[in-house]
Amino acid sequence: MKPDEFPAGTRTGWVLVVIVLVALAALAAFIGVARHRVQIRSEALANRLISEFHRRFSSTQQDDTVGGPYIDPARIKALRSDLGRFEDLKSCEVREYIEPPSLTAICVSRFEHGDASENFMFKDYEGDYRLLAYSAVVLRGEVSSKPNP
Repeated sequence: MKPDEFPAGTRTGWVLVVIVLVALAALAAFIGVARHRVQIRSEALANRLISEFHRRFSSTQQDDTVGGPYIDPARIKALRSDLGRFEDLKSCEVREYIEPPSLTAICVSRFEHGDASENFMFKDYEGDYRLLAYSAVVLRGEVSSKPNP
């Protein structure tokens, strides 16, 4: 059959199917782009927060300590003496959660005395992200700062 020989209803049906498929493809593309933008924003925010953490971690000044409600400063000092100064962030996997509003990052970092796997949890307090929990596993042993029970 030639397209001109199809009944008008069949032709209209195929046109509607094609329109629906194109609309679904456009919606899927829009959602993908939006999620990618959120991920990029989350990674940039995490990099800024982690850089600030490492600046304070490597600081030797007494008033510039790393802390949070579940962070023990003595454990941070032990990590600092074991690992040395922060040198470089090798890789980082970032996830942002809507409820409760928070940001987590699992990173592999290079320090003066070796590498460590670090876990960060930042909580969003109305736009102000604060470090809630931090742990580090030294790749040649383990020293950590975890929430107290």
